[in-house]
Amino acid sequence: MYKIRGSHDIWLWDSKKFHKPLRYMSRTRYDQIKTHLHVSPPSLNTSANQWFIKLSPLYEHLRAAFKRYIFPPQNVSVDEMMVGFSGRSLYTLKAKHKPIKEGYKIWGLCFHRYTYDFMWYSRTQRTAELKLQQGLTPTGATVFQLATSLPYKVA
Repeated sequence: MYKIRGSHDIWLWDSKKFHKPLRYMSRTRYDQIKTHLHVSPPSLNTSANQWFIKLSPLYEHLRAAFKRYIFPPQNVSVDEMMVGFSGRSLYTLKAKHKPIKEGYKIWGLCFHRYTYDFMWYSRTQRTAELKLQQGLTPTGATVFQLATSLPYKVA
């Protein structure tokens, strides 16, 4: 029986198995891409509630960039987005009647197909960035926090 032990084993020819990456890229091209892709381990000074810590640098960069390039109109919406994932994780959700059946949930503040701000959601623990408001449920606090990220001043 053929078992994949490492990422390079995909390029070993076996007549019983054919892996899709072989169809689209060579081993050399894979190695080139892999040299520039790195997920760093979490640092010691981070909050235990921030379960998405490995993605935090990319997450913070995208949030800042999304806000920098556009000024949102008056009508915006807060909605949930699902990022498909079928592995094992405490933080994924299953929604059998949705187009993406299982994955990570992200709350997004959007308008005209543009995401202005977004926050991670976990079914098991509250993220460190969510600040609970008195009298609001966690979902209501998420909507309130995303709305306060808008650049409008309240009179």
